[in-house]
Amino acid sequence: MNHSSLKKSFRKYLAVLVISIKDAINFRAELLLWTVIDAMPLVAILALWLRAFESAPDIGGYTRATIVSYYLVGYIFQDMTGAHFEETSIREIRDGSIAKYLLKPFSLQIGLIVRELGWRLMTFLVTGIPFVLMLVVFAPNVLKLPAPGRLLILLYVLVFAYLLDCIYSLFIVAMGFIIEEAESLS
Repeated sequence: MNHSSLKKSFRKYLAVLVISIKDAINFRAELLLWTVIDAMPLVAILALWLRAFESAPDIGGYTRATIVSYYLVGYIFQDMTGAHFEETSIREIRDGSIAKYLLKPFSLQIGLIVRELGWRLMTFLVTGIPFVLMLVVFAPNVLKLPAPGRLLILLYVLVFAYLLDCIYSLFIVAMGFIIEEAESLS
């Protein structure tokens, strides 16, 4: 692949990403609703742990700060690495509207991943940044910032986990062309 075709491909997928971000902004109520629904188990488990820590400064060698940071980091990881395009794609396969993507001059698979990435970026803006700001304001000693080398490793792991989840979702979408009830695979 030469430089100009690589540049054209990059521009195509950048346009898909921008459209996906605009789509997420247009459906901000839905994004906010899913954010609240996704955060409810986190709020519940943190409330239980904080209640348990009222009677003891540490439980099993873990402090309140380590438990809170464990669950918050886990939530942010889960939120950042989850790909959920298979349900929509299977519905589009069933009703035939997937044809609009098959006629576009780009890979359906990469297009689905980039489209989902737009939603992940908006989700990070809506949940990740506020959670980190809440930690900094309300519990500045809870999360310790790792060294820059470890942050790079963390970024690599996040990208790899996102791609693995996307591959799994793509497998389910591919099964949607073959199996009528492919949604049950997810």
